[in-house]
Amino acid sequence: MWGSLLAAVLSFWLVTLDSLPGALLARASYDSLTSWFGGRVSVQSNSPAVIVYLDLDSHFKLGQNPAALWDRALHARLIRRLTAAGAKSIVFDVLFPEAGPSPSGDQAMEEAIRSGGQIILGAELNRTSRADSEISVVSQSLTKPWARFLAAGARWGIADLQVDEDFVPRQIFAGFKNQAGSDQKSLAQVAADYGRSNRTYCPRAGWINYGGPPFSVPHVGYADALERSTTPDSFFAGKIVFVGARPMTRLFRDRRDEFPSPFGRNHGHGQFVTGVEVHATILQNLVNCTGLRRLGRRLEYALGLAVACFSLWIFTRLGIGSGGFCGVGLSGLVAGASVLVWKYGNVWGPWLAVSAGLIPAMYAWSVLWQGVHWYKVRTHLIAAKKSADALIKEQAALIDAASDAIFVLELDGRIRSANPSVARLYGFTKDELQNGYFGRDQLRLNEGQIESILRTAREQGEWLGTLSQFAKDGRLRVAASHWTLIRTEQRHPQALLVINTDVTDQVAIERDLLRLQRVESVGALTNGIVHDINNALSPIFLGIEGLRSELPTPGAKRTLDLMEASAGRGAEMLRQMLRFARGDEGMKEELDLRDLVREIEQLMRTLLSGNIHFQSVLPRACWLISGNSTQLHQVLLNLCLNARDAMPSGGDLTVAVDQAVLTKDDCRALPEALPGEYVLLVVSDSGAGMAPEIVGRVFEPFFTTKAPGMGTGLGLSSVKRIVTRHGGFIAVRSEPGAGTAIEIYWPRLRTEAGLTASNSL
Repeated sequence: MWGSLLAAVLSFWLVTLDSLPGALLARASYDSLTSWFGGRVSVQSNSPAVIVYLDLDSHFKLGQNPAALWDRALHARLIRRLTAAGAKSIVFDVLFPEAGPSPSGDQAMEEAIRSGGQIILGAELNRTSRADSEISVVSQSLTKPWARFLAAGARWGIADLQVDEDFVPRQIFAGFKNQAGSDQKSLAQVAADYGRSNRTYCPRAGWINYGGPPFSVPHVGYADALERSTTPDSFFAGKIVFVGARPMTRLFRDRRDEFPSPFGRNHGHGQFVTGVEVHATILQNLVNCTGLRRLGRRLEYALGLAVACFSLWIFTRLGIGSGGFCGVGLSGLVAGASVLVWKYGNVWGPWLAVSAGLIPAMYAWSVLWQGVHWYKVRTHLIAAKKSADALIKEQAALIDAASDAIFVLELDGRIRSANPSVARLYGFTKDELQNGYFGRDQLRLNEGQIESILRTAREQGEWLGTLSQFAKDGRLRVAASHWTLIRTEQRHPQALLVINTDVTDQVAIERDLLRLQRVESVGALTNGIVHDINNALSPIFLGIEGLRSELPTPGAKRTLDLMEASAGRGAEMLRQMLRFARGDEGMKEELDLRDLVREIEQLMRTLLSGNIHFQSVLPRACWLISGNSTQLHQVLLNLCLNARDAMPSGGDLTVAVDQAVLTKDDCRALPEALPGEYVLLVVSDSGAGMAPEIVGRVFEPFFTTKAPGMGTGLGLSSVKRIVTRHGGFIAVRSEPGAGTAIEIYWPRLRTEAGLTASNSL
């Protein structure tokens, strides 16, 4: 921000303000371009103007006193000579404010003016200043040519020039408006009005375009101009002839009617240019449309600001050495652009203010800024390094003090490092585990399980689950394991971070809670089962009575069939109850979820009242899952009993099984979900439903919405634990008055050969 502000201020000051040093750089820009491209020849053959000098040699040849006024009879003779030679007009840069010392000379010049045609005389602009009551008052007045000469038909123009503070004439003086609002034109402007051969429009030019160094305009001495043998008529034919003084430095110390030249001393023609040559040069600019224009101040400021901001932007991104070379190149581009617009467009601008002022200033600022920035960055890096070192030490101390066992693994499973808690949890030292393969050498995991976990962690970025591993003393330790893939800054896989939390005691507690749940469920089933057993045994007793009285009759056969069916039904129910009550949590096996639903359906039809309608929706084919049948029976039974209790006035209870393939987009709407293929179990009821704040707590242990004494609050939390241990997840959808649907996603079973296991009717 400060650099941009500096660029704006410097651009405004150096480019647009006519104050030091901006004015000096602007004048130097004009002078340098003039000196380089203002011409290299002493005579211009195509010049519309020529000059007749009142030089010292002419004074001697014509017998004129250098300290006195010229005899006006000689001026009359010159007018007649130039008119006869075909001069377009004659311009006197000589003042004739009053009658001369010789009446005959005045008479001769008056007659020559009257007969000569386009004669233009010079007028003098006088400026005076005075202080009045602390106010400086500047006034100006004109001293016009003698009235008799003007009456003879001569035109006049102001013979003054506009010079800068260093007295160099750089701008075209065209005149001014008088108090009456009329134009008071300069000598060159009046001559140009009569010197144009056509009315072609010329762009307004305010700056002098010198065609060459001093004395480049064709010129001749006064005495030679009077002699046709010395100067032929062709020299003056069709030209505008300026008559003016050439300083006589051999006789006088002061340099009258002479101005410093923008060419300087480098061209061998002297440092000064005569006033009459400046008038003739201005005439050339006005007639030939070669005058110079300066870029507008707004455009100059915009270009200067653009270059300053661009150079600032470049320099702040480059080093000091590269920035210096870039600055030189940028300055060269600015100079080249200035040369092009001067040469081909007659336009100039303060290029040195940009090239020698703004660009070095922006480079200096960038060097200062980079130095300060480097110091700040270095200080910040030192502080950041100290902070990072302290943070690393703190994190290392925290990792060492953590109760969790933390491993860093290579992508292939080799152990790179481990924290001290590994020894506390498993009994192995870090040296014993170093360079060994996780779960293969010391911790004794199933190799297929480890490969599956490694593949999932590398492909999906993490893996969550439970691992059962053997400690050094042979004891089984159960850990909640979290695997995270560590990437480089370029997002390439680098290592695996494994955090194992010992949950052996928690698993034992969960096992006890599950047994308690089974006991509670068996108690809830007792009343219904006993009633069904009594009903199933009643026909048996009746059959026994019939056999006793009517054994030989044909009805005995039907009675025996009925007794057999009822006994079989009772035996089946007893087998289901015994299977559930046994609490066998052995190895997982391949299961078809439809078979479990059919078994629960038979059981639930005996437990549900007549106002509850039970319905199962099963597909014709279904993928297999891997699970413990006893635990899955417990999940189904808990969910069905909860649905029954949610419909005291009756309703519909539906159990459905389906197949589901979840994408990443699907997983955004399902908490804990991962993309993959699942077998979906849905248990829904048409009960009262639950509010959102209740839905968020249904899986909390001991949380229940039932009346006191009606539930323990452990049913759904047990369901959650069983589903999680099987690698699945649960979604609950419920709204007040719209019932409840619990969706359980069981991972699809894949065989060791990599094929998907499935089953169909």
